Amino acid sequence: MSKLDSRLRRAISVVDQNRVGLLCTCDDHAYPHARWMTAVSHDNLHTLQTLTARHTRKLEQLRHNDRVSWVFTSEAFGDIVQLIGRVSIDEEPIATQAAWDQLAQAVRQYVVGPTSDSTDLEMVVLNTKVERIELICPELGIRTPHQIAMI
Repeated sequence: MSKLDSRLRRAISVVDQNRVGLLCTCDDHAYPHARWMTAVSHDNLHTLQTLTARHTRKLEQLRHNDRVSWVFTSEAFGDIVQLIGRVSIDEEPIATQAAWDQLAQAVRQYVVGPTSDSTDLEMVVLNTKVERIELICPELGIRTPHQIAMI
């Protein structure tokens, strides 16, 4: 097992175990905005998926600038994973329902409005195509190169 492989596996573990990360976007004036979001990873962190309400500032920000940063940490902040990428917005009901089915348990407490019993969730799917992954382990002195996801 190469050092790169073990670091990528460590980053995947942090994201998959915690599922709650800080999503950072920028508004029209280039001011950053951060909010805690629940996400699920796919394809060894090449894609992150989350849900958001159809009418939010976050969605408007993403329509103007699709570049985002996610930050996930281990419970004691021993491992920090930063994911940089671009978001695509999927408003198709089938995609929204599929994402809801995966994320419902984790996000239900944050959702105001229709729930899984509804055919119209009033939500959209945010798919982040991850372009760069950084793993930081301050206690171990690890800071990986930005190419670890591009295997």
